[in-house]
Amino acid sequence: MSMPAFIWDLDGTLFDSYGVMVSSIVDTMNGFGVQLDYNKVHEFVIRYSVNKFFVEISKNTGINIDSIRASYNLISSNRVFDITLMNNARDALYALTLKRYRHFVYTHRGLSSNVLIDHFNMRHVFEEVVTSQNEFPRKPAPDALNYLISKYYLDRENTYYVGDRILDMESANNAGIKGILYLKPNGVGETTNLATYVVSDLMEIPNLSVFK
Repeated sequence: MSMPAFIWDLDGTLFDSYGVMVSSIVDTMNGFGVQLDYNKVHEFVIRYSVNKFFVEISKNTGINIDSIRASYNLISSNRVFDITLMNNARDALYALTLKRYRHFVYTHRGLSSNVLIDHFNMRHVFEEVVTSQNEFPRKPAPDALNYLISKYYLDRENTYYVGDRILDMESANNAGIKGILYLKPNGVGETTNLATYVVSDLMEIPNLSVFK
């Protein structure tokens, strides 16, 4: 049997970034004269995505979506280093790496993905980082996951996509691989029976019996 391989989501999984993302959305729309409730935006983004939020807010307000995205990108890029690592993210990655397991990234985040990975000195951990710049269909489409599986000859039975949203588990299911759902304590994430495992701390992953 081949060694386990992990494909990681970034936002809300390895990076504690929702606070920066949501505040950037709220400030972006304030600039267009639209007042938003922070908590409602936060719940929507976790359940769906930033992109879907922009689509909906553009439809509801008539504001050009490209203008919204441009403003958001400017605001959020100035806050990128306010993002922190999720609790125990580094320790979990290194514990699994010591067992010689393989690691990849698939995220909807764009160019800042590599900026953050380099900032946290984690480049050497990942064999490849797939971002929105690769222009694969968005989750829950399995295309990006299938690309990594095909390119690196990963065994679907022993490949895991780690994410914090139902959308991530749907992507894993559509690619025929296992899903590990990370639900941050006191967060607003939702569980699903599509997940093979559900954890509340990333260090639970290397301690799962299947990886010992």
